[in-house]
Amino acid sequence: MHPIAFAPQACRPTRPDFLVTTRTPDHPIIRGPAKNVTLLATALRSATASVREFIRRHTPFLLCPPPASSHIGPMPAETYLSLALREFARLRQIADRAIAQLPPGTFTTPPAPGDNSVAAIVKHVGGNLLSRWTDFLTTDGEKPGRDRDTEFVILPTDTPEHLLNRWAQGWVALFTALTPLTAADLDRTITIRGEPLTVLQAVQRQLTHYAYHVGQIVFIAKHFAGPRWQSLSIAPGQSAAFNRAPTKYLEKS
Repeated sequence: MHPIAFAPQACRPTRPDFLVTTRTPDHPIIRGPAKNVTLLATALRSATASVREFIRRHTPFLLCPPPASSHIGPMPAETYLSLALREFARLRQIADRAIAQLPPGTFTTPPAPGDNSVAAIVKHVGGNLLSRWTDFLTTDGEKPGRDRDTEFVILPTDTPEHLLNRWAQGWVALFTALTPLTAADLDRTITIRGEPLTVLQAVQRQLTHYAYHVGQIVFIAKHFAGPRWQSLSIAPGQSAAFNRAPTKYLEKS
């Protein structure tokens, strides 16, 4: 396969119509008009080495070497598990910061009829966390005592303190289960509702699931906070300032 993509800025064309790049079998980058680059890539794919060299010498395309790495110095090694732990922690932090900005009385208020309140999402995620991560390696992720449907119903006993305590317990269960794991555990099999999954698949499934609900919490909290909302990322109109002195992604965990 020789995918076509926009040319990198590091290798600038000598003509303005050189808009597209493709990689040849010998891995240089060819830039040129899209309609011609496709034909050239096809020719190079089936050509012998001598024919490819002839094509390179007799085409009006700019040939560039593969772009050099932009990294300065060696990158720190990171395992999938350490990355997942960092992202789970980041998600919880984002959710907690959003919840803290809810005006009084809005924790259990849906933003519109038929929507979930932040309280309902917190109750659901807390129940999911406790079910999935308690005895993670040895029992099914859908515990017999869990009643998922009631997680979306706010009962008189579901005070903010009670729901946030259960939410916190769920996150403790996650980090307690995930922290001791090693790369050797990623191929182990667990089950969720009887379906076999590798640990890797299960962790990624939950990471995606929680990100989905954290986004909902942020959206609802921002809706109720209105103009008093404090941005959890780059504030509107502040992108240029942030780019001049960005907070490093790996330093935010």
